[in-house]
Amino acid sequence: MNILVCVSRFFPYKYPTAKHARRVLSYLKSNGCDITVISLGKMKRTFVDDGIQIFEYPDYKFESFKSNNLKLNKMLYRCFNYFTSHFGFEFSLDSYLLKKLGEKVIKNTKKSFDLVISFSGSFSAHEASFYLSKKLSLPLFLFYSDPFHPLYIGVKRKNALKKDGKWLNSADAVFMPKNYFQQYSQLGSASKKIIIAELAGCFSDFELSVINSAHESNDLVLYTGGFDNKYRSPDVFFSIVKHCDKNRFIVLGDKNSDISKNINYSNLVVRQRLSGEEFLIQVGEAKALYLEDNLNTSQIPFKTYEYLSTGKRIIFCTPDVNSNTTKLIKQYPNSIIINKENVDYRTIINFLESDRKSASDYERILNEYRADTIGKIVLNSINGLKNEN
Repeated sequence: MNILVCVSRFFPYKYPTAKHARRVLSYLKSNGCDITVISLGKMKRTFVDDGIQIFEYPDYKFESFKSNNLKLNKMLYRCFNYFTSHFGFEFSLDSYLLKKLGEKVIKNTKKSFDLVISFSGSFSAHEASFYLSKKLSLPLFLFYSDPFHPLYIGVKRKNALKKDGKWLNSADAVFMPKNYFQQYSQLGSASKKIIIAELAGCFSDFELSVINSAHESNDLVLYTGGFDNKYRSPDVFFSIVKHCDKNRFIVLGDKNSDISKNINYSNLVVRQRLSGEEFLIQVGEAKALYLEDNLNTSQIPFKTYEYLSTGKRIIFCTPDVNSNTTKLIKQYPNSIIINKENVDYRTIINFLESDRKSASDYERILNEYRADTIGKIVLNSINGLKNEN
């Protein structure tokens, strides 16, 4: 089975959709599928990762601003990004680039593809995949990893759903997490094609082996996020750092952000984001992991699944104790849930000093978020296509 894949970002980028796609595609590759990926990124290049051929093309954001004046460049980028995001143009621009890249790949590789798969939050990769599947007269599979962007609320969300219906109703199979199903099931015949498939969020067996090889500290709390994320607020985190002064805290975020430059706690270190084995070892050295809920609490932060798969203690902070992430975390024995409006620091300190509990019973729940579970669901759908033909 030769599969052409569209994804807005892929390896080596660490976006949630990129991680999800890579884990699922690696499983399909290991089960005999030939995978060709087209994606957007920082440069024009062709390379192979884990047996997967990848064609990357610069996206409009990286291509548009190459001024030597960094301050002007930053200002223009922010203005352009705001304008395109506000009016929804960024999806159309990304989609246009993916279409053009797909046409080139089809022409130059001269491969005979059997299936088109798209991994996307919404729009860009799905729209391009819809176009390419029609051009090649091939079946289309859609993966929704994070369809409801917080910018799309009210009328915008209604219009987004309407536009999504075009390719949803044309797809042969649509894979999405169960917490999105209700919102998408209203789109006519598309609901009949929706297959519940969670995100491949858990660390792979190889990644976990690296994490478990590291020496766990008895006082280190790790937060793998930035301070400038408009979907989260760092205030509670800093207050926890202040009150839990017997513990060390490391943030793997944006070291150069305006907020990080102005903080000054003796027990807090802010580092640049890490990747690969260096990141995994840092996770392994942590006694506890700090997790912040999205302000849009219908979404589950992708790192939630990664954190849960480690078996480590999790300090989870949320503005909504009934959020989807809260429901998932509540079943995990090595967690503490902190309400942003009423933080009990003594409870957090006691939690960090307590013994870690066995999370073996939680493995059954985590199986839904493992790449092999999701990969098997996709393979079943692929076999269904073969049987139809």
